[in-house]
This record gives sequence, C-alpha cells and structure tokens, in this order.
Amino acid sequence: LYFSDDKAASFERVRLEGGGASALSPRISVAADGSYLIFQTRGSDQSLSVYYSRSYDARSWTPFASFVESEELRLNLLPVHSAHDGLDYVVWQSMSTALRPTFQLWCKVSSDGGESWSSPVQLTSFDDPETNTRPESEFWDNQRASLSSLGNELWISWERRLGNASPQVYAGVLELDTESTLTLRTPSRVSPSGVYANNPQVFSLD
Repeated sequence: LYFSDDKAASFERVRLEGGGASALSPRISVAADGSYLIFQTRGSDQSLSVYYSRSYDARSWTPFASFVESEELRLNLLPVHSAHDGLDYVVWQSMSTALRPTFQLWCKVSSDGGESWSSPVQLTSFDDPETNTRPESEFWDNQRASLSSLGNELWISWERRLGNASPQVYAGVLELDTESTLTLRTPSRVSPSGVYANNPQVFSLD
C-alpha cells in the first residue's frame, strides 16, 4: 500500500501481510467511522473467497480475516463497499449451488466500522420485473455490482443476464426497514432491450 499525507508530493509504503494464498484485486475504501477497509480475493485450488483488513491510520493494519464464512458460498469475488447513513455495506457475487450454477449478489452490513458484520443476505432472489420470472428457474446471472450513496438512498447497479442472452444493466435501492431487514427496493432494467450492457457504475451528477 502506498499513501500520501502531503497531497501526493511524496508517498509512504506499507507492506500488508496477505498470507500464503494468492491475493487478487485489492480494493480500498473509507468506512462510515472514518477508518479504512481493504478487501481482497484469495484463490485456492477449489475456491475463491473474500478477505478484509482494517486500519485507522493507514500504517497499522489488522490481519486479513475471512469475510464470507458460509460453507455454501464457495466462489466469492468482486466485493464493493459503500458507507451510508452511519453503516457500512459490502456487496459481492457468489456462485450458486444450483443444477446450473449462476452468480448471485449477496450483502453484509456493519454498524461498527467493519469490526463485525451481519449475516449475508441474497439480493437477487426477486421476481424479475421485465420477464416475471424467478431467478433460479430461469437461470439468471448477476455480476459486477456498483454501490453509491446518493442523498438519503443507497443505490446499487449490476450486470444481469438470462441464460446465454446478452447482459443487461439493472439498478435499485438498498434499504433497511425498522427491524433492520435488508431489502432491494424497485429493481429494474436500465439498459435498452437487445443491447449488450455490462460493468455499470453508479455516480452522482449535479
């Protein structure tokens, strides 16, 4: 990790101990409490999974800990993080164990800067608004999520594909109800029908 506290005039290097497995695609972000989070994907012969480390000063980091503990979620990758309304949200994709494996999106929430996390919640188990089909029965793939806190809402967009059809961009709002139940509100397709659309990014303009 290289960081600067003099507006990029110079950089300090910090080595993070990633363990013996290959570490891929590190992503750094700022947690809701102002601390730092780094997420990485680790590979082995049988699986990929997500690990994370925390720091308050960018110099001293906690040992990388496993982020996905469920034995049923064995292929986990591409985590994205966003702080929103005092909470931290992380969404990643995991391959299902269905007869035809597909990628589904899952989410965890933290209220203490990433020290502890909620149980994983699957976000993409909804009736598709465009085709009125269930994701498992119609072989929907869901990949490459993007998160952004826009005003008082937390938006998510991602790449969604039915079988071998061209991928489409979908978007919706993540929200917690009064009982802290996480839901994906009003998921809908953004891209026009028939186009090839992937790797979406959510951002605020004006």
